[in-house]
Order: sequence, then structure tokens, then C-alpha cells
Amino acid sequence: MVRCMHCRAAIIGRVSGFALFNYQRPQFCTACGSPYPWASRDERVTRILTLLAESKVREGDRLALKEQLTVLRHVAPDQRTEKLQVAALKALQRVAPEVWTASRPVITSIATSWIRHELKLPDA
Repeated sequence: MVRCMHCRAAIIGRVSGFALFNYQRPQFCTACGSPYPWASRDERVTRILTLLAESKVREGDRLALKEQLTVLRHVAPDQRTEKLQVAALKALQRVAPEVWTASRPVITSIATSWIRHELKLPDA
């Protein structure tokens, strides 16, 4: 795989080392922000939390959202977990719309079909 499946941008990783090169593939597209297939669920949730941390959202709101969004780290095995995930993502959409927009490719990739329906997101 040499291009993003969503925007077709080239996948550009980092090379480190001098005599022995070590290629580090990126987890997310630098052009559109979509996660690559090898990005884990934890890496995807961390991406959302990083975007939140880098945002201009007020400290108290950011801390509350961060705590709510930790529920995304869990695969939704039941409807209760899915409802908590929907509530956390709706709070993100309401309180930090710029983070919501930047995170949509990641959110779409980890959300179940029921969550995507509840949030009016396209299919992954």
C-alpha cells in the first residue's frame, strides 16, 4: 500500500538510522487524517485525544471531554457501552466542533454501524 485509500495521497513514513535504515510507517494520512488499516483502536483514540489536547477548547471542557472519550478505547460489546460512546461523541461535536471535524475519519473508522447511524456518519 503506497497511497491513502481515502484521498490517494502518498504514504510518507520516516526513515531513521545511518548504517541500518529503519522505516517507520505513519498511522494516519497526513493529507486527510484517515487512519491506515494498521493503526490500532488505541492509536485511533489517542489521535482524537491529541487533536483535543492541541485545540483551543477551554481547560475544564477539555478535561471533561477527555474523561468521557476514554470509553472509545473499548470495543462496544453491548448497547450500554455504545450509548456511552454516542454521548461522548455528541459532547465532542457540541463542545469542540473543530476537533469533531478533524476527527471524523478516525471516529467513522472505530464506530459501530449503530453509532454511525446515531451520529449521522457515513459508512466506514
